[in-house]
Amino acid sequence: MPKRITDIDRRIGPRIRRGRLAAGLSQTDIGEAIGVTFQMVQKLEKGNSRISAGNLAAIAQVIGKPVGWLYGDDAPPRLPSFAAHAGEPAVDQFFLDRDGFRIARSVYGDANLKSKVAALCLGLAQGESK
Repeated sequence: MPKRITDIDRRIGPRIRRGRLAAGLSQTDIGEAIGVTFQMVQKLEKGNSRISAGNLAAIAQVIGKPVGWLYGDDAPPRLPSFAAHAGEPAVDQFFLDRDGFRIARSVYGDANLKSKVAALCLGLAQGESK
């Protein structure tokens, strides 16, 4: 079953075009960066085709804009505090695990509870290492 084009796809397409033109790039340049033809880039820019997350990130990099800009978010992104640690194996692994994600979600927005859960986890981890 083919995936339907969404409003987000229609919003991102023109932003890709705007960023490409501002960067002085051709549709062929963008296509080469993500491994598609310029015709496919035309479809993306018109919002007539879906785009993968990887290709979206590659396009953002080529045109020199943050990925959020392609969604229409011109404001600087507000990243959660763990974002500074993204890429660290322990952090990445924690959020890939279902329980890790559930823990993070359950304490989100409650600094006091988050602090208590962190202390509990540290205590448990130290107890297991003895």
